[in-house]
Amino acid sequence: MPKACEKSGFELSKPVIVIVGPTASGKTDVAQEIAHRVQGEVVSADSMQIYEGMDIGTGKLAEGERVVPHWGFDIRKPGEAYSASLFQEYARSCFVDIDARGKRCVLAGGTGFYVRAAIDDYDFASGEQVDNPVREKWSAFLAEHGVQALWDELSNRDAQSAAIIHPNNSKRVLRALEMLELDGVSYAAQHAGLSTLGQAVPALFFGLSVDPDLLKRRIDARVDRMFALGWRGARAVRARLRRCAYGARSHWIQGSGGGTRRSLHDGGSKRANQTRNQALRETAALVVAP
Repeated sequence: MPKACEKSGFELSKPVIVIVGPTASGKTDVAQEIAHRVQGEVVSADSMQIYEGMDIGTGKLAEGERVVPHWGFDIRKPGEAYSASLFQEYARSCFVDIDARGKRCVLAGGTGFYVRAAIDDYDFASGEQVDNPVREKWSAFLAEHGVQALWDELSNRDAQSAAIIHPNNSKRVLRALEMLELDGVSYAAQHAGLSTLGQAVPALFFGLSVDPDLLKRRIDARVDRMFALGWRGARAVRARLRRCAYGARSHWIQGSGGGTRRSLHDGGSKRANQTRNQALRETAALVVAP
């Protein structure tokens, strides 16, 4: 693993090339092709591809298909906590290491917040690391009282933040409560400031745009390929992940279907619809991003 670097204040000989776009737009292939042409290496900014064993459902590039070095794959075991703050440190250490060896850094977007964490001048509030007693306290509250009660607690303490977070988005509600308790920082205020952040890391952004009909066909083909590669075992994987307290966050294996032809077909269709909706959200985020 590359050596750690300072969160900011470092320079690169050349800007990081950042490839962003919706799911199934071809980011992985484009990033690798560019890296190959410019003698570079790819850093994956995908919050699911960091986990060992999560290959099929995350679209992780197979080892035999990697023609340049890739970073950000298989750096955690399922069940181990991770965060955008930790990825920020990891990605920037990769940038420094790659640049020091005379190679070009290519960041392949997958999780928008991870991309921003790696590039933008984002200073994470307390609590973004793995050990967080406040997070544990509110997580226990959530488990005992449910999502609505958790959101009500946030609404009583910070109505502005509650107004922009859906009650069912328990992860974000938890984060807002943490920030308020640990630092006295409002999630709403921090969110409003994201659009004005400058770059801490020099970077050139390239966004991929794909015709919606073509994107739909690509997503359908990807889901079919997932099933062909072994998606039938997803139920067993989900059970294993839940045993290590990770299943609730494993959205990549939801809607996997069962063992019959009908259930596999229904599961595949559901997963395709979920992926298409995700692609639409990602496209919208790219349109409104500064």
